[in-house]
Amino acid sequence: MKVNHVWIEGYRNLRKTDFAVGDRLVLIGENNSGKSNLLRALTYPMSAGGEVMYTRPMSPRDLNDSDKTDYYKFLEDHVSDLTTTEVPLEVQKKFQAVIPKVIIRLQFEVDQRSMYYFEKLSTQDDEGNIVYQLEYRYQIQDISKLLDHVRTIMHAREKDSTSLLKFQINLLPSNLYKSSILVPKKGEQVTYDLLKNLKTFSLVAERDGFSSSRSKVGSSAIIELLNRNINDESKLNIESGYHDFFDQVKESAKMDQVFNWPKYAIDYTNADKFLGEISILPNMPPINTLLNSVQLGYAHEPLSQQGLGYRNLVYLMAMINALEDDNENPYAALTLEEPEAHLSNENQKLLMSFLDATSKQAVNVQLMYSTHNTNFLSKDALQEVVVMNDGNAVSLSTALHPECLSYLMRNPNMDIYKLLFSTNVILVEGISEELLIKAYLRVHSNELNNIEVLSFHKGFNKILDLWSRINLNSSRKIAVIRDFDNQPNAKQEANKRIIPGKVYIGTTKGYTLEDDIVSENFELLKQFFNKQLSWKLSQDATEKELSDRWKSGKAETMAEVAYALGTDIFQDFKLPEHISRALDFFEGKTNEID
Repeated sequence: MKVNHVWIEGYRNLRKTDFAVGDRLVLIGENNSGKSNLLRALTYPMSAGGEVMYTRPMSPRDLNDSDKTDYYKFLEDHVSDLTTTEVPLEVQKKFQAVIPKVIIRLQFEVDQRSMYYFEKLSTQDDEGNIVYQLEYRYQIQDISKLLDHVRTIMHAREKDSTSLLKFQINLLPSNLYKSSILVPKKGEQVTYDLLKNLKTFSLVAERDGFSSSRSKVGSSAIIELLNRNINDESKLNIESGYHDFFDQVKESAKMDQVFNWPKYAIDYTNADKFLGEISILPNMPPINTLLNSVQLGYAHEPLSQQGLGYRNLVYLMAMINALEDDNENPYAALTLEEPEAHLSNENQKLLMSFLDATSKQAVNVQLMYSTHNTNFLSKDALQEVVVMNDGNAVSLSTALHPECLSYLMRNPNMDIYKLLFSTNVILVEGISEELLIKAYLRVHSNELNNIEVLSFHKGFNKILDLWSRINLNSSRKIAVIRDFDNQPNAKQEANKRIIPGKVYIGTTKGYTLEDDIVSENFELLKQFFNKQLSWKLSQDATEKELSDRWKSGKAETMAEVAYALGTDIFQDFKLPEHISRALDFFEGKTNEID
């Protein structure tokens, strides 16, 4: 069983987004893109780990800021309508529609093993198919009460002509908001007996307290897991053992003789008649406290003496392994922020292999994590990746066709972070273009740049489709450097992808890059190749002869040119026009079709 689709509306910076989920959910994105908010949102419709009530606290502060802005603007624009004795029905409908709310819907793929527990979640989707869904809502239950409340504020502020925006908190009173969990379309409330079978365990990024002292384990999530392994019979055995332990301490320390001294007094034979019996009673702490007071070790040393990274590794592996071995829950979701935190490169790889193995073996546990590290992206499982940008989530499994995903998996230089999240990206066809541009940027070190050059060979259309889906509304730019290859129709089609100020397509004038470089720098290169590479070109050698010779040793020759850039002999070197325009494009100087 697993979550296979998510819809979120109105929660923090997640205004409205939906996405497919694979066997595992891997979130990537820049800071403040919404990854942590999304992981937290996923926990609301389900029960928290441990024996606690399933609803989590939410407040109007969790409502989306844009939704709140629209709500306040509506109130400002409709003061006269809302303060009349009879508010027009049309205005009431618009008022209800603009009230900020949170909706978090999860769709499950329920297997036969879990059908017994979750058959009551069955409903129909928009196409009439039977699906299993759960929906959390945080909204105003009684619209009329909110309307009366808003009208009261409007009448009160008329006395001093104060702006409504001064009363933002009061315009969304928390006491009128209620949380509920129901089955979509059916509207049936979901009982706690059902929700207790849907558990979530959350490991946030700030987990540095795990075993940081000798006296505490320091993880409520681990303690809850351990507590759930203790049945009623075991609890009785623990209590009995505690009494035996206490009796031993009581006897060894002669507690009874110290505190119940009247019973043993020699000088005062009747003291017990006046003071009675002073007893020593056990004071057994709660089970959670007992479990948390366990000292963890590494070999013969306390675990607290190990480094922060190693303690994090132990923590994550113990947590995941405990969930995998737990057969009581029909479904458990483990949400994890930045598993790479504090881990060395080798330990990151170790943890990733562990995550891969457990994800395949644990049929009742679904792992959901956010990461900034490529070690936690499996190239053979890109369908599990969801890209976050400005509160919008895009699943690669639905954003790209299977052949496009396969293309990304096969690409040896696939770095999805650099591709999607660099401010300025240049995509090139091969190592020659990459060497030239990087060398040119290096030589011009007196000019700061934030340009990332990536070699993707062929298939730019597929890459641009994904990039545009993520970045169309961002400030990022992308340029594509391609060879003409004597294909005018292909160039014409490529130029259709140009978006002024956003996407630039640069094509060589000649057949390949080498032809354009030679055309711009023929005499310079002829001298360089003869002197530095001992090519022995004749004085009447043509541009074609030089470029053909270059193409026979394409990468090696470009490496020599790149190394020599910035030296005196290359002082007058000119970049090919399509590459020069690409660099100007990032500075806002050009967006023309070449």
